[in-house]
Amino acid sequence: GRVAGIAALRDVHHVVHLYVAPPLQRRGLGRALWDHLRGLAEAEGARDFYVNAWLDAVAAYRRFGFEPVGTPARHLGMPRQPMIR
Repeated sequence: GRVAGIAALRDVHHVVHLYVAPPLQRRGLGRALWDHLRGLAEAEGARDFYVNAWLDAVAAYRRFGFEPVGTPARHLGMPRQPMIR
């Protein structure tokens, strides 16, 4: 009865949400969400993706094939790392 995770894209290639509830992290749910999003986007013609990742999520995005570009920038007062895949 609770939300386990969420995922959303903007403009087919911009990951705006990819979140898994802390008790369920490191169990493959994030990977499943990412694979599903990527499949939908690729069916629409997307080949490259980008995200402005919270710093504590950079390692997870690296596991999904993203690489940092540039230096972290502040967004709504919080540092985020631009990443591409």
